[in-house]
Amino acid sequence: MAKDEKGTAAAAAKSELVVTKISPKGINAVIRNVVLNWCFIDRPAQDKDDPLKAMYRTQMVLVGGEKEFVAAMKSALEQYMKSASVAWGADQRMKVLKTALTLDVDKSLFKQTDMGLSLAAHRTVRRETELDEFVAKYPPTVRLADNTDCPAGMITQEFYSGAIADVAVFISAYDVDAGRGITMYLNGVRKVADGERIASIDPFADVPPATNRIEHKPGKPKGALL
Repeated sequence: MAKDEKGTAAAAAKSELVVTKISPKGINAVIRNVVLNWCFIDRPAQDKDDPLKAMYRTQMVLVGGEKEFVAAMKSALEQYMKSASVAWGADQRMKVLKTALTLDVDKSLFKQTDMGLSLAAHRTVRRETELDEFVAKYPPTVRLADNTDCPAGMITQEFYSGAIADVAVFISAYDVDAGRGITMYLNGVRKVADGERIASIDPFADVPPATNRIEHKPGKPKGALL
């Protein structure tokens, strides 16, 4: 999957759910070693149905250890739902939990894709009018493999569909007019290694930048060009 030894080693490792905190508000966790897809972390992508809404988001494709990952997610969700700060009875809590862990149904955390089992995380940004810019008060943290912040101008270059990364998320229950469920909010993304690009290519992959510079002197062409 990856182009170099570091990438190959990362791709061979299994995806893992690392839970850092469980409280009545939700679950803080890091989903380690996943393949990014539909990655919009440089700037939020506008909602096609609501011009005042946009989302930072990414899909995370598991690269192994799916059975262990689902078991870890189930254990964390069961612990959270026992004390979740929502006005639900035990039956409703169990119903929401079962739906979240049922593959490929509405409000499920897990989807089956051509690439494998995946999850998605998002962070919503809103604006007052269509003339305003989308500005996130707390945009997702974006870091490189050495854990340093990624310069804004490098995000799309480093974090593309196919890159391997760790994703920090906050998993929480919601209760809105559209229904009840459990969702995953995007807190940050940290690169692990390069991977093969998905559904696209790097047009400069095999051509290094020119190192010799020449002084350009504009002039008029003479004669036929062809």
